[in-house]
Amino acid sequence: MSKRRFRFISNAFRIFSFILIILPSAGILLFVWNGAKWFVLQQTEREYTEMANCILNVVRARYDLIQNDLFLKEQHARENLDLITDTLLRTARELELESARRNLSTQRAKDIFIAITRDIAMQGLEVSVIDTDGDIVFCQQLPTGFNVSDYPWVQNLMEEDTGSFRFSWRYPGEAMESDRLLAYRLIHGWNWILYAESRVLSSETNEYADLQYQGLTDFISAYHAPAGGYAMILSVADNRIVVHPERSGGTLDDLPGVDRMIAVRKGSLSYVDAFGVNWRAGVSYFAPRQWIIAVTGREDQIINEVKGRLRIIAGAASAMIFLVLVVYFRLQRALLYSFKSKTRSSISG
Repeated sequence: MSKRRFRFISNAFRIFSFILIILPSAGILLFVWNGAKWFVLQQTEREYTEMANCILNVVRARYDLIQNDLFLKEQHARENLDLITDTLLRTARELELESARRNLSTQRAKDIFIAITRDIAMQGLEVSVIDTDGDIVFCQQLPTGFNVSDYPWVQNLMEEDTGSFRFSWRYPGEAMESDRLLAYRLIHGWNWILYAESRVLSSETNEYADLQYQGLTDFISAYHAPAGGYAMILSVADNRIVVHPERSGGTLDDLPGVDRMIAVRKGSLSYVDAFGVNWRAGVSYFAPRQWIIAVTGREDQIINEVKGRLRIIAGAASAMIFLVLVVYFRLQRALLYSFKSKTRSSISG
């Protein structure tokens, strides 16, 4: 077989054949590259969402611990208030009995009871006495004779002889109302109502809750998501950044992508910051505190994590294209040589 180049195979045909192969191959390569990037971003968003849900479970567990602790402390406070009022009621009945036996005058018995109540109040317990008309007999926060019958919680005291309830109240001089527990008993002989009260602890005033929130803050601040991502907790209720690796305590107005996170609340999303950088995030929502839990990361860093693998894929695809071109041209050359040989044989015949 002659190895002389066939002059009738034009360069235009060779170039056209090359373009016919290389363009679809380049298109496929570009499609694979973009598809791989899309797949990586989608997988990362899904992973970020799963991480946000895991953090949500941690937040929910700590919240439940705090609520259980508050419930137990409230129950303990109720028991203490009942014990204090029952003890003082028995004391009042003993004094009433002594007065009935004429060992004490009624006024003297009342004075002794008020003195005992005052001593208990000096130990830090909030114990007060009012008469059935609503006038203060003894109270550390209010003057004697001050009428409190118009207050709704005082009206509750007059409905039954004994009981307990929860209410909100602000004494003179206090900045804001606070939730309180109150237990009361009626002293029938004197027409007095004895009651003891205490503040109800909240998550903002509970030392145990502070420890739990501090542990949560440390956990979130040290949390590292794939591709350089990080976690944060945002409070929709008071427009505050609860936990953030760099901006804890600020407002949501200073944070990019907050509007999208508030709109989505649960799932995945993308947003652009003030510098034009694309971000991907997974979010969850904790309804009891109106918290948004987000795990977010920069899109370019996510791509950089897998760019090496994408280059390997592109290199393998390029090698396959080159191999196809070589095989194509060798096969074309072989077919043309075969065609020429057969043509010469038929002419010679």
